[in-house]
Amino acid sequence: MPSSTQISEVLEKLNLLKKKVNNAPGPVKTPASSPQKTDLEKLKAEWPVLIESFRKSKVMLATALEHSKPVDFKDPMITIRVAGIEPFQVEIINKNRLDLEKIMKKQFNKELHFTLQVVNETKPTTENEKNRKISLKELQESDPALSRLINELGLELT
Repeated sequence: MPSSTQISEVLEKLNLLKKKVNNAPGPVKTPASSPQKTDLEKLKAEWPVLIESFRKSKVMLATALEHSKPVDFKDPMITIRVAGIEPFQVEIINKNRLDLEKIMKKQFNKELHFTLQVVNETKPTTENEKNRKISLKELQESDPALSRLINELGLELT
């Protein structure tokens, strides 16, 4: 059991600590332009966590978002740049807009919306792709049944 002297010493230290806390300066105020940059930096830092949150439930969305990053933030609008993805992946992101915004609200504790900035990366056609296109065209020309089927289904072979 502690002695009364020991208890007195502990109480005295607690009182000193209480005084230091009460006399501590308040939070540092930042300039008005700083929060947006901080919020954008926070968005960028936490973006992989947000993507990962969809990994189990919406794999296609997570895969499409792997090619995205927040590039601008004007509260409450985030501009997300996506590059190197197919048009159907852009459509997946847009179709899941509400789910994405719901997760962003949960993760960042504020109502957020986004716009997509799609960057089309054109890659040069490789020799194999050229040969494949020629082969598909030749195959279609050589097989009338295949040609009819492609036309009836409205398929476009690329």
